[in-house]
Amino acid sequence: MTQLRKCLAVGLLALGACTYWHGDLERIVDQSGRNFAIAPDKVYKDVDLAAVAAYPTNYKFVDIQFQAVVNRLDEKIFVTGYSTFRQEDYVAFSVWPASARLWESDSWVKSIPTLYLRKDNADLQNLISATRYALAHIKGRVMNDFENLPFIDVHYFEVLDPYAYSEETLTDLRGGLAAVADKKPAQSIERLERALEGPLHARARVMAHSQLGRIYEERGDFDKAAKHFEAVLWDDPENVTAWEGWERNVKAEERKRKMPKQ
Repeated sequence: MTQLRKCLAVGLLALGACTYWHGDLERIVDQSGRNFAIAPDKVYKDVDLAAVAAYPTNYKFVDIQFQAVVNRLDEKIFVTGYSTFRQEDYVAFSVWPASARLWESDSWVKSIPTLYLRKDNADLQNLISATRYALAHIKGRVMNDFENLPFIDVHYFEVLDPYAYSEETLTDLRGGLAAVADKKPAQSIERLERALEGPLHARARVMAHSQLGRIYEERGDFDKAAKHFEAVLWDDPENVTAWEGWERNVKAEERKRKMPKQ
């Protein structure tokens, strides 16, 4: 009996001396080699990454899925002793939540730099091929909340749109909105119309079209105003303000056409 206890103690000490990923023990017991951490049938909770970034502790060890906009693929945040991510095994990258208003400087500077994808992951090429401002669908697990950042072990990475934004369209969108604030309608129209010619995420398109609808309405160009409010509805069918703006300008254009010419 004494000898058996010694053998058990040695075995437990050996197991405790090793570092295991969440799920490794299941694979050892199962003896099949299946990776339970990234199984195809795993259920991932739909989240807004902004909510995870705001309260990462609430999502610790939760499997999540979300859309995000790629920022940089060469982040260097590897915190030895506080996470299990090692630079020799993982690629670290940063993203913005898909809901981020990247045309505003406060949102643009708040990308999340603590996403990690194993270098032997089948989706590594998807990540490496992704351009800045690509819109991606990501699945993974929040492994830590060090320094109030969510450290996410990425299991799946899929590009949904290779160009959700571009530097040029964001610059024009920012300039157009600044011109709106400065009450410079001609400059606003020029910059916002140009922004809409390039890649823009749906949230940004709604913003640009809404502003242009208001500007054209104020200038008495009801036909163009109606078209911009209608464009908002293609991306946001439940937008009550856009519906009201479209109806108001369609009726105004009809009245305008019925007026006798001077």
